[in-house]
Amino acid sequence: EIEERVISGGKYARFYYVGKPVNLGLAYHYIYGKWLENSDNKINPKIPAFVGYDSFPDGLTEQRLMINVPLI
Repeated sequence: EIEERVISGGKYARFYYVGKPVNLGLAYHYIYGKWLENSDNKINPKIPAFVGYDSFPDGLTEQRLMINVPLI
């Protein structure tokens, strides 16, 4: 699931990930691989992506996370 947001830092693609934080690398693999290949958007390599958590992260508990990826 993805939505596009403009925040004070610029334009971001926001992806929602539901799962264990220890498996978050799989979401990044999808975003920077398959999604980027099939998207008209370009990721801004000068600004880091960041993750937002609904609650304090626990690596072994399933959670809903927001991955914010900066766009050009």
